Amino acid sequence: GGFVINGIDSQDASGDSVSGAGDVNGDGAPDLLVGATGLNDFAGGAYVVFSTFPGNTRWVDFAHGGTENGLFNTPFNTFSEAVASVPSGGTIKLKGNSADTSSTETSTISKPMTIEAVLGAVTIGAAP
Repeated sequence: GGFVINGIDSQDASGDSVSGAGDVNGDGAPDLLVGATGLNDFAGGAYVVFSTFPGNTRWVDFAHGGTENGLFNTPFNTFSEAVASVPSGGTIKLKGNSADTSSTETSTISKPMTIEAVLGAVTIGAAP
């Protein structure tokens, strides 16, 4: 698997340099920076390639209110929703930097998965 990036024109030399850019758009996934030394009459420039998490990752933020689909910016607000949604062998990432980092809910887990607390501690199954 992979992908091809074509610059604006054949002379922009896109791809002369490629580097990890960190999380440019704040979605929790690392992004790429692709240099283009010939862009703008050789003044140079760069393209940012936004990445996403693989389809086997679900996000949870207990304080989230609004549309939920388990992605970084629209996480589930209950642990049980994530458990039901994540595929076997997938990962649940619990946001620990949220306004609410605890839940008293209980869930039955009947498939292999990885559960991670991200950006801080998270409490599940205990009184907040």
